[in-house]
Amino acid sequence: MSAHRISDRVQQRQLGPCTLLQLPVTVPQVVRWHGSFASNPDLTNGDELIQVVLASLLDKGTQKRDRFELSDELECRGAAISVGSAGVRMAFMGRAMTHDVPEVMALMAETLREPLLDEGEFVKVKGRVQASVEQARDSTAVQADGALCRRLFSRSHPSHIRSVDDVLAALDSMTIDAVRYYFKRHVGANGLTLVVTGDISMAAAEKAVDAAFSDWGLHNAVQSHETAIKPADPGTEHVDMADKPALDVRLGHTVPIARADPNWLPLHIGSFILGGNFSARLMRHIRDKLGLTYGISARLRGMRGKAQGYFATQMTLSQENLARGINEVRQMIRAFVDEGCSERELDDAKTTIAGAYEVGLSTTSALAAHLHNNHVLGFPVDAIDTYVDEVGDLTLEEVRDSVVRAIRPDDLHTVITGTLSSDA
Repeated sequence: MSAHRISDRVQQRQLGPCTLLQLPVTVPQVVRWHGSFASNPDLTNGDELIQVVLASLLDKGTQKRDRFELSDELECRGAAISVGSAGVRMAFMGRAMTHDVPEVMALMAETLREPLLDEGEFVKVKGRVQASVEQARDSTAVQADGALCRRLFSRSHPSHIRSVDDVLAALDSMTIDAVRYYFKRHVGANGLTLVVTGDISMAAAEKAVDAAFSDWGLHNAVQSHETAIKPADPGTEHVDMADKPALDVRLGHTVPIARADPNWLPLHIGSFILGGNFSARLMRHIRDKLGLTYGISARLRGMRGKAQGYFATQMTLSQENLARGINEVRQMIRAFVDEGCSERELDDAKTTIAGAYEVGLSTTSALAAHLHNNHVLGFPVDAIDTYVDEVGDLTLEEVRDSVVRAIRPDDLHTVITGTLSSDA
């Protein structure tokens, strides 16, 4: 990548509260953008759920035009905009032809700054969210992830996952007034970052973004969520689910490392060697050799932004293989920590991860997302170029040391979801 450095073409400007990064890409007449701002939800009060509903409402009309007029404005230009909840931030994305960027960027700002927040649309959105949550109740995988995260994290941590019953009760009592209040308190230009890629000059991008966002005010909600984790005593939990003989199993514990931590990369590589793909140790031994499961993986999770996360192994086991499967996985994790990986395993993992990363930068939307995420994490602009070299420079000792320090076999929590027979 060093011969064609992406970061050499990135320009950056500060337009009022908005940090703009622009990257010209030779895709004729197409421009994409990816942005976000810090919304600072109060997670202990369930603000994350209100934020999800609000995000779904923002493209359902504005104070100046209803949802049909807004849709027509976009469709006639072949453009698209969207808003989503992104944990403690809210994200927004857009696509437009080069000559339509000023108008579409203005519509993007209008949806964020002047939403209609219609009560009728609120009822529809709430109904769709409720249906989605009810569907999740029937998924052993979703229930396993939620149970593990509730064991590992307090409600004020971004990785905490509320129970289905808790979410449904909160949705049932949620009102449009609560959503409107959240909008006033949590939507503004705090930490506003916007990346524009494609067939557009810096001058044109700057003009469109300046007109849309430079005078956007800040909200007054302060960060209240926890980013650090607290130790939790390991244990085993069974979530009973009727008529689910195939059991979803999670083994995991917290890891006091955030994504921006320099120890993240060697630990990410180590976790990948253990359970990152079909050639990983767990898959080769637990599935291919012993035939105990159709699928198993292990990876780092929940390390978004500055939040510390967790290490988790996930697998599906039959009733008769449950005890043996869990025991074999625990033994493999312990052996991996004690013995480390081989030079060949490390080289293979480096090649796979670096290759996937470079392929992942093949679209303008992916480039925008990478530049945006790096900036929010506090990385320099050239991090988009240096990542592959950082992967390649990792040594066997660095990976082994990171695994020994972070993965603790004796601290693994166990969660089993499904119909557990008396013989299992």
